[in-house]
Amino acid sequence: MASLALTYRKQSRWKKAEGLEVQVMEIRMRVLGNEHPDTLQSMTSMASLALKYRKRGWWKEAERLLESALEASKRVLGKEHPNTLKITENLASIYISQGKIDEFVELREQNRPLNTVGFHIYGGSDVYYED
Repeated sequence: MASLALTYRKQSRWKKAEGLEVQVMEIRMRVLGNEHPDTLQSMTSMASLALKYRKRGWWKEAERLLESALEASKRVLGKEHPNTLKITENLASIYISQGKIDEFVELREQNRPLNTVGFHIYGGSDVYYED
């Protein structure tokens, strides 16, 4: 199913791809558990789906999905794992897009020692996010 979802993405058949990606993640969560590496990989794939949600203006869904994926990824893979860092970057982007500066700054502070997430704050009120 995951391969078929990828094929749909490549064909720009977003609705079909989204439906399958959600099914794959839900099946993996039910069968393997929320913290199994394969489930977390699905969550990482879902992070890109969350960005599609963002493009459609589905902010709450994107944020919820990314926050859940980030917490699980931190517990299982660790804070410095590339999948965790990518999810963090995507969540930061969602926060900025919604004007949630406090959440953005908190995420930035939690990741400051890693110096991997493209956060820049100027003059206290101007925030710039760099992909």
